[in-house]
Amino acid sequence: MRLSTTTSILSKKSETPRKTAVFRALAHCKKAGFSHVELDLLAQAKEGDPLALDGWEAWADQLRSYAEQLGISMYQGHSFVYRTKESTDLKLPNRAWYEERIVRSILIAGRVGIQ
Repeated sequence: MRLSTTTSILSKKSETPRKTAVFRALAHCKKAGFSHVELDLLAQAKEGDPLALDGWEAWADQLRSYAEQLGISMYQGHSFVYRTKESTDLKLPNRAWYEERIVRSILIAGRVGIQ
């Protein structure tokens, strides 16, 4: 069994810039004694967040490198998702952008080592 926590516990009210908040969360998790975390990509996928910006691949690679330096595994993730109403609305404005962020979440999971 892996004792773990999620990166989202520090993302909601943090004053840290959104692009670096998850890095700060990883450092705090390590300091608290955790070696495994769930990467909450939903908290990184809103407009202006790293997953929703150009350069998201480089950000994911930096994230993996940082986690490896800390000795933390990201063994589980939480993807960007639709709410129920959005998932059934075929005329949703920006539906393609929603789907792109879901795809990016899946690709990032692979990049950071989530299996």
